[in-house]
Amino acid sequence: MSNCFKGDFKVTTQSLMGKAELKKLHSMLIGEFPLLSKKMIEKVLSSKEDINILKCSNGTALYVSGEGNPPAFFDDGFGGVYPTLFTLWRLGNFMPTLVTHPQVSKFVLPKESQRSAGADMMLPGVIVPPGGLGEFAAKDIRTVMIPDNPHAFG
Repeated sequence: MSNCFKGDFKVTTQSLMGKAELKKLHSMLIGEFPLLSKKMIEKVLSSKEDINILKCSNGTALYVSGEGNPPAFFDDGFGGVYPTLFTLWRLGNFMPTLVTHPQVSKFVLPKESQRSAGADMMLPGVIVPPGGLGEFAAKDIRTVMIPDNPHAFG
């Protein structure tokens, strides 16, 4: 994934998503995230509300349901669509997770005074569960959490 939110960006265009486009997005999300159900997607991208696509100057696109709601998913500009933290917090965890030590999380998160991304997550910072990490490949999508906190931070 690119550092799609690294540095300044602004919304360049905003358009309404058509029903066919929304159906295609729903199918793609369910294919990408098997634990994500249609009912869950409806909670954040309701077909009863207008879905806005906000295209940004850095090549990303944000999918927003209704007026005044946070973005539910984003397209990184390279064909990958990912849930935002708002979506992960609202729907619970529907993705494989990596758990890190609380002390490591402050380096992964960007500094409050900067718009730049934080440090990359490296394997020595991951807490390996008793059963191991299982199989995964480069570019597989994971959430990042700390122990005893049900909410992802990355």
